[in-house]
Amino acid sequence: MDIQPIYRGSDNDLDLETLIDNTTGAVINDATVTVTVKDAGTGVAVAGETWPKTMAYVSSTNGVYRATLPYTLVLTSNQRLVAEILAIKSGFRAFWKKDLVAKDRRQ
Repeated sequence: MDIQPIYRGSDNDLDLETLIDNTTGAVINDATVTVTVKDAGTGVAVAGETWPKTMAYVSSTNGVYRATLPYTLVLTSNQRLVAEILAIKSGFRAFWKKDLVAKDRRQ
């Protein structure tokens, strides 16, 4: 299980890599993709952002979508989170959960 760190007090990019229609094998660059970040234990959306947040297509890529999670998210150190990502296009719907953990940056 791959757990992505989210650094408290910092903006963080969250990516959905290579959105593909598994039926046709085609890369999808024009879906509506959103994310909601929730506390993994309670299932409650994290404060500090209005959810769901749009993930924008990253131009000149093959199906990569990105959202910047703002530094204003209310997180505690080592808090387990889950990013729920939903992609929708006519005739296509996909849903993922991505594990995250809140960390403090250290030098």
